[in-house]
Amino acid sequence: MEVILVPGLWLTASSWDPVLPALREAGHTPVPLTLPGVGGTAAETADITMDDWVAAVAAEVDRHEGPVGLVGHSGGGNVVWGAAAARPDRVARVVFVDTAPLTRSIPARAPTSPVTLDDDRRFGVPVTLLMGSLDEAALRAELARWGPYAEELAAIDDATVVRLGTGHWPQFSAPAALARALVEAFAEDAPREDAPA
Repeated sequence: MEVILVPGLWLTASSWDPVLPALREAGHTPVPLTLPGVGGTAAETADITMDDWVAAVAAEVDRHEGPVGLVGHSGGGNVVWGAAAARPDRVARVVFVDTAPLTRSIPARAPTSPVTLDDDRRFGVPVTLLMGSLDEAALRAELARWGPYAEELAAIDDATVVRLGTGHWPQFSAPAALARALVEAFAEDAPREDAPA
């Protein structure tokens, strides 16, 4: 399966480099992205919004045949969830990965503009949340204070929370553990050779 990897704020596609070999070894085709405007000047990126980032990921989904997996780290989680809402019939699973470090400039409007979530079919897309330090109870307790975030998670039909036991940036601090968790998350979604066509 093609697995589109969206980095967190300030990061580029190269932040996924440590987990790519394990995804390939498991039979997936990883597609790491750098979002439009990351690394650009304020003048060059002044008009880029969250919708532009979501559109870039949705366009990448459209370039591939069959269902794809989406992985979003930190702020990239909003982006992949917006893409799942834009293409719910094309996404096999969404995986959310914990937070982001400061490494690149980003378009000023992108992290503060809203995510367009018009299609409720997104709630039917299976979701895995790979959390650095929170287990499911702690995550749900934290989100309960965030109003709409808790409501969005509660509306998802199939959501699994996995505590990685890592820091906020597992692709840097524990890439092998993150890679194993990603492979496991997509294992049940991958087409099998013995499956009927």
